[in-house]
Amino acid sequence: MPSPFPRYATTLVASAARTTDAYSDVLTMPDDIVGGSFYLACSSVGASTTHTLDVAYYITPDDGTTYLPVARHTQLSAAINDIITICFTPFMVAGSVTAAPAATGGALYGNVTWSRKFKAYWTLGGTSPTITFAIHFIGYRLPLASVY
Repeated sequence: MPSPFPRYATTLVASAARTTDAYSDVLTMPDDIVGGSFYLACSSVGASTTHTLDVAYYITPDDGTTYLPVARHTQLSAAINDIITICFTPFMVAGSVTAAPAATGGALYGNVTWSRKFKAYWTLGGTSPTITFAIHFIGYRLPLASVY
């Protein structure tokens, strides 16, 4: 039986070898996305010493003036994948109190409703790191209403 929630997939950050910390472009999710998973695909960490990759997500409470970190992947030090599942709908998020997530260290995930606009930030650690990674999102759209 097909799912009543059609899938949505996009690449947020294309795979490339990176050597510096940076923000992604501001991303805007379509209004009918209810949630899904961010896939951090790290394919190479190069030959650097004690290399690390931190990727965090920042939401905006005021449509783009202020950005706050709300989630981050576990720090990667090898060519592996990591997944964070999130919710864009306020009625599906349980209330909670959490330490403020940060780009590195601190809590990994704040149980918050995500804004439609957000951005990713990555921090590379180690001696002359060259880390190749991509960030993908696979989510679900609201079900379509049937008209009889």
